[in-house]
Amino acid sequence: MKGKDRMSFVENYLRELKEILDKLPSSQIEKIKDILLGAYRKDKKVFIMGNGGSAATASHFACDLAKGTVGKDDSRKRFKVIALTDSVPIITAWANDTAYENIFLEQLKSLLDVGDVVIAISGSGNSKNIIKAIEYANAQKALTIGLTGFKGGKLKGVVQECLIVPSHSLEQIEDVHLILEHILCSWLRAIFLSRVVFLDRDGVICRDRDDYVKSWDEFVWIPGAKEALKRLNDNHYMTIVVTNQAGVARGITSQQAVEDIHKRMVRKVSQAGGKIEAVYYCPHKPEDKCDCRKPKAGLLQKAARDFTFNPKKSYLVGDKISDIEAGQRLGCTTIMIKNGENRGDTTGKNRADYTASDLAEAVDLILQLDSA
Repeated sequence: MKGKDRMSFVENYLRELKEILDKLPSSQIEKIKDILLGAYRKDKKVFIMGNGGSAATASHFACDLAKGTVGKDDSRKRFKVIALTDSVPIITAWANDTAYENIFLEQLKSLLDVGDVVIAISGSGNSKNIIKAIEYANAQKALTIGLTGFKGGKLKGVVQECLIVPSHSLEQIEDVHLILEHILCSWLRAIFLSRVVFLDRDGVICRDRDDYVKSWDEFVWIPGAKEALKRLNDNHYMTIVVTNQAGVARGITSQQAVEDIHKRMVRKVSQAGGKIEAVYYCPHKPEDKCDCRKPKAGLLQKAARDFTFNPKKSYLVGDKISDIEAGQRLGCTTIMIKNGENRGDTTGKNRADYTASDLAEAVDLILQLDSA
């Protein structure tokens, strides 16, 4: 091959690879990220498998997920991740004594629990040992993900979430699989390093009502709230909603109705370009004396366990003294919305660190404080 032809080959390969990357579905990558984050929060295990070059990617993925997401101070809990490609003795024993198509299946039989995640990497999507393992994982109520190429093969029809690299070149499919695992692990690490902003719901994101927000029809956005949430996300803040919903215990509304409101709220924020990472709510009345209802910090503490962030680098934005006290108990910097319970009064015992007229102004303040 002449020098000019060699350069042409390189340029064409890279051009094709760039075209493939441009076609990747970012929303599906985010969905896979959310599955992995959910497994982390619930202390579930992640298993990864593949053959040949995909086996190397599986091992690489497990390494990055296990070690690459660990904090510098080692204070964060870790991913429980296992590459089913790493034990040569186990693989060869099952292949020799039964059949090669059982090498991943038999390992899962010893290790898999309900709610665990199984990731299958296969260029063709037709490897028998991959298909058998995924079918078993589905039967055991695990969450299954496929990374494949070409037209998806048989894997497309058996996994619950399948990302098909839009290419018919095995080499480029494998290139992209490695890039995908780097995207996912880098994204998760960025989330863990994010600063957190806790937000009350009623009076901060939507209009408060004396008779509770009982349905989506009664949910009225405070002007600028969705845009403010997007600005936080654009500046690498994780937003988490923590809200008291005593209307459930009082029989005025139901948990199903509250959760429907939250799903719709999260979806609308996403459509506006932002993201609410999680919503935690307390369904109890004050007289129930639970540990989750603000001013207690139970909801915030659960979020801190789930996401393992530093509370002292976090913020809480609320419109009631109970919000502020909950944030103070966790060590957050607190911001009181002036239209709230104390109208921005900063003279009381539980005064907030700062006040703002609305969420948009609170975001201005947060960005100003962290840029100082």
